[in-house]
Amino acid sequence: MKVWYAGDKAKAVCEKCRKVVATTFDYHDGPFESGIGVAKQIMAATCDECGTVVAIPPQSTPAIRVAREIASKQLQQSQ
Repeated sequence: MKVWYAGDKAKAVCEKCRKVVATTFDYHDGPFESGIGVAKQIMAATCDECGTVVAIPPQSTPAIRVAREIASKQLQQSQ
């Protein structure tokens, strides 16, 4: 597995720009699609043209998993 660091450059497809773009990796907060919870400070690549997050490397998976478990517990407690 390649490990990405803040400032690393790559290329990816940006859905917003609808083309292959240059990207820069950095730490970001990533909200879950459900709207419940956020994975804080995960490594992600953003489009250099529009700033949209376009890729999340495998090294961020453990942090996302933990944040998802916490969000699920909070949801269950509120019901």
